[in-house]
Amino acid sequence: MASISVLDFIPAALVPDIRSGTSTVDVSIYFQQAAVAANNNQTNGAGPGGTVFVPTGLYRVDQVGIRDTVFVGEGNGTIIRALTAGSDEQFMFDAMLDRDGTTPNTAGGGWCRNMVIDANGLGRSCLRTYGGGVDAHDLKLLKGGYGLSAGLPIWARFSNIYANACGTGFHTFHAVPGDTGTSTLFSSCWADSCTEYGFQILQLTYSNFVNCVAQNSGQVNFRIGDPDTNGVVVHSLQFIGCATEGPGVPFELHRARNFSLISPRIIMPASTIVDLVLLDDAQGTIAEYSTPGVAPGQRHLNVVNHAAGQASILVLNSAITYAPGIEPYLTIVGPTSRFKDLMTDGIRWHGPLPAEEFSSAVAPIDGYTGLTLTSDGQRVAAFRRIGTPIFRTNGSIIDPSNSLTPGEVSFWIAGTTLSFAGKDENNVLRTFELTAIP
Repeated sequence: MASISVLDFIPAALVPDIRSGTSTVDVSIYFQQAAVAANNNQTNGAGPGGTVFVPTGLYRVDQVGIRDTVFVGEGNGTIIRALTAGSDEQFMFDAMLDRDGTTPNTAGGGWCRNMVIDANGLGRSCLRTYGGGVDAHDLKLLKGGYGLSAGLPIWARFSNIYANACGTGFHTFHAVPGDTGTSTLFSSCWADSCTEYGFQILQLTYSNFVNCVAQNSGQVNFRIGDPDTNGVVVHSLQFIGCATEGPGVPFELHRARNFSLISPRIIMPASTIVDLVLLDDAQGTIAEYSTPGVAPGQRHLNVVNHAAGQASILVLNSAITYAPGIEPYLTIVGPTSRFKDLMTDGIRWHGPLPAEEFSSAVAPIDGYTGLTLTSDGQRVAAFRRIGTPIFRTNGSIIDPSNSLTPGEVSFWIAGTTLSFAGKDENNVLRTFELTAIP
């Protein structure tokens, strides 16, 4: 395995402008020559693998085939910038091209690290990897059709990568029908202001996304899975501590199986978005859901089920509201409720006495959002949303005699009945029910 410097192949007359950041000459051919030399002068087929060092400077590069080759820069000082226009299927560094720069392949490795790859808004994409063992990290990918497109990632790692102003920041795919990536880690990756998707994840299984962020995407921040001609679904993916910020639908999971969405954070989504997590024929778990900055009562979770029995969602310890009619798909444990939708929309309730009627509403209570009951325009009861346990598991209520402490109240809806349970200062459980007025 050879390790060489790209400057060994670039004419000396071009080096001063490269070093000073004023270069205007395409040096793609010299990068290609370096890749060949790092692989014992093999231009096609599997090479021994090699590393090309790219010192600090501005390099104008349009497209380089990097099969079995790793290009390593010196951090933010190494800038690779596109010079001419191209399409989003033309990658500035492409492991799916042999080292002759033209022959496609579906076998080669190759990646980059410690550099800036700037497609310069000219239509090209930044980096495409393919296959197993990839370890791309510490990259800035700017203004490309795709920032990172990872084909068939197997036993691969992508970490500390920032994709800014791309069409899609991070993308996984397959090239051979039926192939699926596996055992891959995306860690501390950030998609910022991408016009379509922050993360578009296809053909991937048994893999983790840890502390990844997508913000201000034009369409969807995290779009996971899609129908495709192979009929292969994504499954067994974990999203741990991942966050979305700003416009763009936060999370969409399509035909995903055995997913885990753990401690997601959704901050300041567009006010027009009600389904912050959309699960389309999905099966999996959502745990420790938190939504700082989301308007009180805004709907969070929705399920779209196109096939009977497909959707099955376990929701654990999550303060959410969810769309009407999706209860059959949910198993809920902990303080979770469809709060606003069940308490509003003009529902009126029979009181404990025959002549009593109440209206329910979600309203501010001492600075918090809560449930209020009014009669003849007067508020007769109020229950704070924060600090008020609400217990459901598919319509079965966790025993409030064990779960409540003095002063706490739980409330829930089962069918057409709004039920309350609370403990007084003597630890005595008290309950009452209201029934909906047709």
